[in-house]
Amino acid sequence: MKLLIISQYGLVTEAHLKIFQEFSKNNFIKEVLVLVPKFLKVDKVYNSRGFVKARKIELENKKGKIIPVPFIKGGINFFYIFYYLVKFKPDVIFVLNEAFSKDVFWASLANIFAKIFCFWRKKPKIYFYGFENINKYYTEYNLIQKIVAQFIKKTINYGIVCNDEALKILNEVNWYPRTKKIFWGVPLEVYQKNISQQEILDLKQKLKISLNSKIIGYVGRFVEEKGIKDLIEAFLKLDLDAVLIFIGDGQLRSWLEETSKNHPNIIVLPPQKSEDLAYFYKIIDVLVLPSKTTKSWKEQFGRVLIEAMASGVKVVGSNSGAIPEVINGCGAIFKEGDVDDLKNAIIKELDINRDRNKLQERAKLASVENFVKECLEFFRENENL
Repeated sequence: MKLLIISQYGLVTEAHLKIFQEFSKNNFIKEVLVLVPKFLKVDKVYNSRGFVKARKIELENKKGKIIPVPFIKGGINFFYIFYYLVKFKPDVIFVLNEAFSKDVFWASLANIFAKIFCFWRKKPKIYFYGFENINKYYTEYNLIQKIVAQFIKKTINYGIVCNDEALKILNEVNWYPRTKKIFWGVPLEVYQKNISQQEILDLKQKLKISLNSKIIGYVGRFVEEKGIKDLIEAFLKLDLDAVLIFIGDGQLRSWLEETSKNHPNIIVLPPQKSEDLAYFYKIIDVLVLPSKTTKSWKEQFGRVLIEAMASGVKVVGSNSGAIPEVINGCGAIFKEGDVDDLKNAIIKELDINRDRNKLQERAKLASVENFVKECLEFFRENENL
């Protein structure tokens, strides 16, 4: 199978690069070509988490490459998709963007043009991969967007989504093609490496944390919808020797730093590379993701939950969006926005004895390897349809 991947990201994350490499290593894949936008502005929070600049990259075994191409607002330039579609002649086009995105629209249109003008007997099958778990079709789409959506619904073949709510939304808008849920792929190897007890003690000493203190952690964006103010309020209600560590960046960074000045047991740290973050996970007793649903956003996945579980760390999450299905019995769930419920969930997880192996097994469902494996199985299921 020849696979053409169209990615919405101009800068390729560590996870994306690992996924592209994993596809290229598979024996079922003859060749992989990845198109990414040449220029894209990226939040520095994510930039510190392992992004590489958009440049031509040779994939493993020389079975493919990543090629940066010009793009127009909202998607890769149609003419480049058409050019590489005709030149590469893929069996499958895999668009890493939402169902009704411009990338999916341009890929569908280019596919039709290629069949008409190049006299192709068989068009490549098109798949998309989406996270969107709020139905914006009836609330935010204008007439033109709805027409584009109808075109996509009639021309796209298959869809893959990251969470159950995304599947539900597609049903609500009468989505016709076959769709499957597959968790996004997270590179887990770095979080499963052995870290010595001395290294753990050294890090605690560096952060001036006593050996007996419980450590509660948050990793991610410092923004209102991530519920970090609720986390601080719940933490300050805890009647125990504990430290709260925030790792990340965002709009609330200054507020967090000011708050930490009045509470020495609250530590605010900058974003960390995955290799360094692995050490912090080893000292954390419970990782908390207290996300809060807004009118236009709810938690779509919760990658840090997977990273923490891969490290054998207990997790607490709100019931926003996809968090409950990611945790799925391997941690505590609390009602979003309910500070007392959050406090009790933290206490519960601190007291409970979780099986580290079960946490790591749960995390493997969202590994890069499992993502690629399940995607390829879905491609093969539909090969002769």
